[in-house]
Amino acid sequence: MYLSPKELIEIPQYPNVALSGDGRNVAFEERTTDWKKNEYRRHVRVYNRETNLSTPMTIGNTDSRAPRWSPDDAAVAYLSPIDGKDQIFIQKLSSTGTVQHTSADEGVEQYEWATDGNGIYYVSKRPLSKTEKERNDTYGVYTYQDEDFRYHELYYQSLDGDAVPLLQGLNVHIHSFAVSGARLVISAAPTPRVVDGVHQAVRMYDFGTERWETLVEDCTGNARLSPDGSKVCYTHFRDTNRHTSNNQLAVYDMSSKTSKTLDVPIDEHVTPVNWTSRGMFIQWAERTKLCIGFVDEAGRVEPMHAGSDGVVMLASTNGESIAYTRATSTEPYDIYIDDQRVTNNSTHFTDKQLVQKEIITWTTAGGEEIEGILSKPADWDHSKTYPLIVAVHGGPAGTSFALQGVNRYQPIESFIEEGFLVLEPNYRGSAGYGESFRGANVKNLGIGDYEDVISGIDLLGEQGMIDPENVGIIGWSQGGYIAAFCATYSDRFKAASVGAGVTNWYTYYTNTDITSFTPQYLANDPWIDPDIYARTSPMTYVRNGAPPTLIQHGEADVRVPVANAYELYRGLKDTGQEVKMVIFKQMPHGATKPGQSLAIMEQNIEWFREKMGK
Repeated sequence: MYLSPKELIEIPQYPNVALSGDGRNVAFEERTTDWKKNEYRRHVRVYNRETNLSTPMTIGNTDSRAPRWSPDDAAVAYLSPIDGKDQIFIQKLSSTGTVQHTSADEGVEQYEWATDGNGIYYVSKRPLSKTEKERNDTYGVYTYQDEDFRYHELYYQSLDGDAVPLLQGLNVHIHSFAVSGARLVISAAPTPRVVDGVHQAVRMYDFGTERWETLVEDCTGNARLSPDGSKVCYTHFRDTNRHTSNNQLAVYDMSSKTSKTLDVPIDEHVTPVNWTSRGMFIQWAERTKLCIGFVDEAGRVEPMHAGSDGVVMLASTNGESIAYTRATSTEPYDIYIDDQRVTNNSTHFTDKQLVQKEIITWTTAGGEEIEGILSKPADWDHSKTYPLIVAVHGGPAGTSFALQGVNRYQPIESFIEEGFLVLEPNYRGSAGYGESFRGANVKNLGIGDYEDVISGIDLLGEQGMIDPENVGIIGWSQGGYIAAFCATYSDRFKAASVGAGVTNWYTYYTNTDITSFTPQYLANDPWIDPDIYARTSPMTYVRNGAPPTLIQHGEADVRVPVANAYELYRGLKDTGQEVKMVIFKQMPHGATKPGQSLAIMEQNIEWFREKMGK
């Protein structure tokens, strides 16, 4: 028996990890499942290395998240909702009492302790002006497209005082900020629009003059201050194609007022987490691994805690010890401090079989080398031929990893239970394989992806592992697009499931909240080059026929608007194809409730069982 979808959803997740400055404690956010309320519960827990015990900051229906240690390690701050809006709470380790620190009208989005520990800086939406309130009261709420923005405000609130705004009327949307000594820096975009997130500026607030100064005009954010506050590291794109080019690490020197891009020997996005006396602490992808390590200003990298097939992420360090989450092909995600495991999710696999995970490589007809994860049953019989399901990750700059129990849209364990093999291709465009590979599907969306998928299927067929006449395909988001494209582009598939997938690039471009995505991947606007938009859209090939197709989509999806689902459904219906569509009410681009994930997986199990003869 393998993990069922319900058991899979019940495995705790850890969205935040924070190591104390002295390295003795780690505060982490644990997300668990509340089936009665169909909600996820979030609770901050503090683990002590000496006692080997963890203590919750909140229990029951009172959620907490995003822990931060005070500079003296004597207290933990966290966010907890009051009337649906997050506020900062502080709990000292020496007591059981908790103090509510903020009462922000618009709630708190992010926060950091002041270096002296006497207060906290936090980001919140700027309150509506009197004019805006009067307009809403008179006419009802409406907005002017690309004009009405809810900008951020940055506040400082001492432990015994009121909140003081600091932005001085500066209209920005803050993506991150950092405090060190007498300096504070923000990386902020000109508007809250998602597409403007790639046009951030790094600004510094001088506590002495109480004025703002722009340090860097154009970056991708992630500003982090050096321990002495004399320098700031940040990231910027290598070239103008901001969806495919690498994020590069750079350092701005306050004294010389100059920036230097570091020559880091990593051909992938590099993301700074923080800056310690040991160097800048970074994260990056490397094929089917996620890695962490330190880098100095000469670009020398010191990798940390990366196993042969390990995924290490969500890390926090004091420069000596490191707290992080780690998973491998045989162990689920758990929290570690250095090599000491803090949690134990392996108990969820007690009396369960583990899916065999194998990393395989194949070459397309065009010479592109593709890597993928092949999942097999624990009792796999090499003399037997199996039906195959191709499970496609999203992104496109996502990655499939050889891990146990992580996918909450594609029920891989259940597919194995049903007698399928599962192939997860890291198609061109996937992260972890370098900038050139990530840009290999520019002007080649769908068509190149199809070649990557089909050549992997052909390899398994040639090896006698699968029945090439009994292959299904499933995906979510960009994976849903690839599933729709493959299903309509050829007759190679017996069943398909399209989750939150793009079906028409032309209409997608005009409706999505990331309008820059399509012109950068298709290299033009639809009214200038309609042919490329048609050639790469599944709707163009609907008239050719398609296998039985399940469509799943969130009604409130703004990333891939639900019109994409309706277009594919109507096209398949009108051409006489077998299709079933499920619209999840109030669901955005991904499932936010455990019941939604459970329904998505169970519907897919039943669909492929029925349509592929299992």
